[in-house]
Amino acid sequence: NDTNYDTYQEGTNPDAAFVWAGYSKTPLCNMAQLAGLDDSFGSKLANELTTPNNQQEANYVFTNDKFDTYTVKSVKTALADAGDLNFGICSDQMSDNSWVVWYSFEIKYNTLDNSILATELASFADEVKAYKNDENNIASVDNAAALQSAIEAASAAAVSGTGIAEASKNLSTEYENFKANVAAYVQLKDMFDNTLPTAMNDYPDNTVAYNAATILYYELQAALEEKSYSTEQITAKLAEVRRAIGELKMPAGMDGATDTDYVPCTQMIVNPSFETGDFTGWTYNTAANGDTKIVGSGDGDYAVENADGSYLFNTWNGSAVDFYVTQTIDVLKAGTYELTALVASDKGNKITVSVNNDAAEVTMENEKNIGTDVSVIFAVKDGESAVIKVSSASWFKADNFRLVYYGANSSKTPTAVEEVAAEAGATTIYSISGVRQNTLQKGLNIVKTGNTVKKFFVK
Repeated sequence: NDTNYDTYQEGTNPDAAFVWAGYSKTPLCNMAQLAGLDDSFGSKLANELTTPNNQQEANYVFTNDKFDTYTVKSVKTALADAGDLNFGICSDQMSDNSWVVWYSFEIKYNTLDNSILATELASFADEVKAYKNDENNIASVDNAAALQSAIEAASAAAVSGTGIAEASKNLSTEYENFKANVAAYVQLKDMFDNTLPTAMNDYPDNTVAYNAATILYYELQAALEEKSYSTEQITAKLAEVRRAIGELKMPAGMDGATDTDYVPCTQMIVNPSFETGDFTGWTYNTAANGDTKIVGSGDGDYAVENADGSYLFNTWNGSAVDFYVTQTIDVLKAGTYELTALVASDKGNKITVSVNNDAAEVTMENEKNIGTDVSVIFAVKDGESAVIKVSSASWFKADNFRLVYYGANSSKTPTAVEEVAAEAGATTIYSISGVRQNTLQKGLNIVKTGNTVKKFFVK
């Protein structure tokens, strides 16, 4: 760009981009540098080409003899063993409005050059060492010791030029193990710093669950201080934490719940009416980004008269996509539950509310500013998760998710997809795509019997 050209004329090297392969790289020709090296291009740049119009400049270089003279760049790399060859274009110092244009790549295979292997192994060892020594990268003592040993062996092999392949492979393995352990400790630290204490603060009434969570909290503290957990141990501990949080959220009286004396459990849903004003607790299809957001429940076209609170979820894209909003409740007590959600859309649009494999589908009969409650009954085993979801092939609004518990001995039957009217006819089974079948298959089935049609989900 213009700034690069000015600084180059003043004797300062311009921003650089590189062609790279493995751990080797070669700088590409910078347009400002080329203008300084070649009078004809400098004149062309100054008088005819408007910087930073990269297409004009690049086209001039690629269609003249400047191409071979200045822009063909090569880089050598080596593989110690059969595997992937990584290469491309990179830059870590480009300023605003800078750009890179390249024409093509050509790969040539040569005999193994041990000196290149040694150089690249040394570069790899330096990269790994810098990552390991970053104070933000917490890992177990054992992982750190194993990686340090691999770094030292790789550095020694790079100097001696012997055992390079084995040292490189070992360093790669220990590096990946170390990074996995670092990622696990990040999750563990977040659980210790934020998730677990927040749950303990928000749900202190269940004494048994609170005491268990307190013990777990100090176990996490010791693990972080001693750096003693392997990645597998952290994975197991995180599962314990999620269960502890689920039990903290469980309301009192669940053991005595019945079909008639049910227990409200909405507190187990994060942000059930979107009253945080954001997507906390929820995920949605990011492909539906035309108008998918948390909106005011009384704002114009977004308004829903019977919404709960000040906010609701809205998703619209202008074209058909798989619209949905979903959340996972990590740990539930064994038994039968009922989820209810308020949904709205244009008349005639179909919306599905589901929990795991149980679902209810409804066709909108109200105007888009009036919500409809849709309920799903589902059952889980002790400690199982529940994936709650609202989905549609059309745009929709959702709000006011509610959850109740009917106990471990409920007589209520999990919900099948809603029955819809159809013309009279013989009993026939179809797949969801309309293909006729002889028997029910795993997944969603369309069953037509007489003048009714039912949808059945087979696990």
